[in-house]
Amino acid sequence: MLLQRLVLIRHAHRETLDRSADNGLSPKGKDQAKRLSEFFRKRFMEQRSWSPSDWVLLSSPKRRCIETLKPWESQFNIGVQIKPELDEKLEEEDAEAFVERVRDALNFLAAMSASKNVIICSHGDWIPTAANILTGSDLELKKGAWLELEPALNKWKVRWLVQKL
Repeated sequence: MLLQRLVLIRHAHRETLDRSADNGLSPKGKDQAKRLSEFFRKRFMEQRSWSPSDWVLLSSPKRRCIETLKPWESQFNIGVQIKPELDEKLEEEDAEAFVERVRDALNFLAAMSASKNVIICSHGDWIPTAANILTGSDLELKKGAWLELEPALNKWKVRWLVQKL
C-alpha cells in the first residue's frame, strides 16, 4: 500500500431501539463523533502542516458510520465518500466472502495516491478483519475507537490505538 497513513474508526454509539434498522447515532454517539474529530484536529491540523486536501474520508453506507464522520465535513471541509464494500458482514455472505470483500476494499486503497491519508469508518467485524490483514494482529475496537496505522516494510504497524476519547 502506498498511502501515508490509514485511520480505521469504529462507528460511534448508535440508537438501539430497533437494532434491525439503519439507526443513526445516539446522543452518546454524537458526543463520541465530536471527540473523534477534535482528536483529529489536535493530532494533525494543529501539529502538522497537513491540509484537509491530504485526507480522504470513506464510510460504510450505514447511517451510524456516515454520521460518525459528519463533523469532518463541517469542521474541515472534507467530504465523506460512501463505499458499500466497507459495510458490515451481510446476511447472505459467508465468512470467506466477507474476508474477500474486505481484501478487495484494501486493494482499492492500494491504488490511491501515495500523498493521501485515509480515514475509514466501518464496523466491529470489518475493522478487525482489515486490521488483521494489514498488521497480522488481532485487534478489537470499541465503538468510537481510533486505530491509526502507518506503512512498515511488508505490513502496516499500529501507530495509535485509542479505545476511548
